[in-house]
Amino acid sequence: GDFSSSAAGGMFVSRRGPPKKSFTNIAVEGDSPAAQIALLVKRPEAVADTFAIVHRILETKDEKWVDEFAECMGVAAIVDKLTTANHQRRMAAVTSVMPGTAQPADENDKMKLNLLKCLEAIMAKGKIGTKAVLRDPAALPQVALCLSAGLASVRVISLDILGLALSDSHSFAADDAGAGHKAVLAVFEQLQHTLRKQASMQVIVDGFAQPQCDNSEKCAYLQFLNKLLSHTTAAPGHGMSPEGDGKQTVTGLDLASRDSVRAGLRKLHFPDALEVVLETLDRIPEEQAAETDRDRLRHLIDEFKESAARDKEELDKMHSEGDVMAMIRVLAGRTRGSKEEKFLARMLQHLIALDDDKMRGKVEQLEATLRAEGGMKPFGPDDGPAKPAGPKLKPGGPPPPGPPKPPGGPPPPPGAGP
Repeated sequence: GDFSSSAAGGMFVSRRGPPKKSFTNIAVEGDSPAAQIALLVKRPEAVADTFAIVHRILETKDEKWVDEFAECMGVAAIVDKLTTANHQRRMAAVTSVMPGTAQPADENDKMKLNLLKCLEAIMAKGKIGTKAVLRDPAALPQVALCLSAGLASVRVISLDILGLALSDSHSFAADDAGAGHKAVLAVFEQLQHTLRKQASMQVIVDGFAQPQCDNSEKCAYLQFLNKLLSHTTAAPGHGMSPEGDGKQTVTGLDLASRDSVRAGLRKLHFPDALEVVLETLDRIPEEQAAETDRDRLRHLIDEFKESAARDKEELDKMHSEGDVMAMIRVLAGRTRGSKEEKFLARMLQHLIALDDDKMRGKVEQLEATLRAEGGMKPFGPDDGPAKPAGPKLKPGGPPPPGPPKPPGGPPPPPGAGP
């Protein structure tokens, strides 16, 4: 079978009493092997070693078996276990994981590693396996939280799973080739608020800047960023459109979203960190190049720079053509969540007030798009400049002081002498 009763019984031995029933004794007669393994995953007694065995089982199965495992809520149970593991260390992740520090690789990280291996093995089974993981709304947020783990292998496999999600847009929206990128970016924006970071990609920059982060892990971070910021457009007639209607198919984030991510990386001085890494790579001797991933890391840095240069050319072209709406979208992405956002909102408010129906319609459409993307607040007529507040009074306190009195005291009464 898929799981030996002796191994299962050995794992569920209680120190406080006699051994509990083995897994084969609690399984319902006639259950398929996939259903039995799903039942094992759901047990509260399951520990890190349990999921190490489940991972080895998943690696040997086909898509049909994985689909049945998911139908028996096996994937949902793995995500729930990962949520519990993250919750146990969440306060430590918020307060302790800073650049230059790392948590010890304890039992919690070992549990996360084996759970993530199970999810990666499921996603490696093709579209059925990937969809089984990504249709769980808690899967990607919990995987992203594992980027704050102290064990390097946990962080690397988390990046691999997020990279697989970027490649599978159809699990999110069948008619949007960039849905995977948008979903992953939304997860990082959510992670920014959960971990109270300055920017959505700060957890990436923090991990990349840790002294314990070797070149192999740096390659994993850069490979993920390059994939997130990749952008390809297929010309009509190349068969890229799923409907085969000859339309252009865009894969990846749009320019405004990519520019917003790059602006956050610049704010965190990530390009400067890359230059420091390049200087370090130049000092690695040739005989150590392979074992230190020197050439691979340099290639990924060059790829990141070339992608940024292409985006800059696209921005320059947009400015030269005077595409006002596209420029405003870029500004909205750059100022999102900052103090400058309210000034952009007021500028758009004045554009709506113009006596130009065509311009007003474009701005109102842009407003709806930005609000749907979770961007700035509505900038309607009520969003004008705030009026200066008057002096505040405490209940029962003295009245506020009036204007200063003119020098020389009060004027003399009528009829008084000099």
